[in-house]
Amino acid sequence: MKKITLLLLILCLPSTGVCIEFAQLKQVFQKRCVAPLRKECNISLFKGETAEQEVLICCHGYGGDYSFAKKLHQSKSIDAHLISFNFPDFGTAARSKNPTDLVYGSIQELFPLLYIMKECVLSAQIDKLNLYGFSAGGAAVVNAISVLNSRRFARELASLGIGHTERQQILNAMQKGQIILDCPLKSIEEIIADQGLTKQLAWAKKQYKKNKFRPIKQLKSLKNLSLNVLLHFQTPDEVLTNRDDAKYIKKLRKANCHGTTTVVIGTEGKHKLFLPSLEKVYKEVALMR
Repeated sequence: MKKITLLLLILCLPSTGVCIEFAQLKQVFQKRCVAPLRKECNISLFKGETAEQEVLICCHGYGGDYSFAKKLHQSKSIDAHLISFNFPDFGTAARSKNPTDLVYGSIQELFPLLYIMKECVLSAQIDKLNLYGFSAGGAAVVNAISVLNSRRFARELASLGIGHTERQQILNAMQKGQIILDCPLKSIEEIIADQGLTKQLAWAKKQYKKNKFRPIKQLKSLKNLSLNVLLHFQTPDEVLTNRDDAKYIKKLRKANCHGTTTVVIGTEGKHKLFLPSLEKVYKEVALMR
């Protein structure tokens, strides 16, 4: 672990603007969030092993919250400053009785992630941005990139202080960093085929379709970008199933033909964040960057 950390620090030179002091990052996110964000988005920061590190934005899964990044931080699986937050529907499984109250599968779901990305790149002047999306968080990462890489939702992005120039700056920073998609949600339809239709799933399906946010289809919107993607699936995945894994891999590789796509197929058979199969390859990829 010490050797890996040392090599990462050698590759992470302060003069390039790639790394940032934790104190500086903390100062950026101490200010009040903009109006479209809900108070409970709970932006939280976790310091890397050294004061100056790269930044990784962590996106939790459905029903989860910002605290999953704390577990990732404590595991020492990733040596970086971690930023976590709550999606608007955090704790959904326990809190929601009316599916129509949910913003799952809409642009409103993506507001916290888009805002944090903007603040990292524009306010903190980070020019290399890393993203980690677990499960539904992986779907949100794909959809956020699709929004930034298109002309859709210009008004909503403007409310977050993101115009055309800002979109391009964020996309440039992402293309220098790494995107980790950990057992990402591929589509609601895949889950319904395995688990049956519930009120929440029916509403989520409607939302994703209405907003053109089905992740497996939105992969095509990554074209023209050069992304460094680490994709991890578990077999079997008892939560999301594996029906469309091969299709997702094929579509991602086609869309990201100008970048690199590393695929990890784990056999722990669990739907949990950052399992050993992913951690092993992540560290191998980190050493090559």
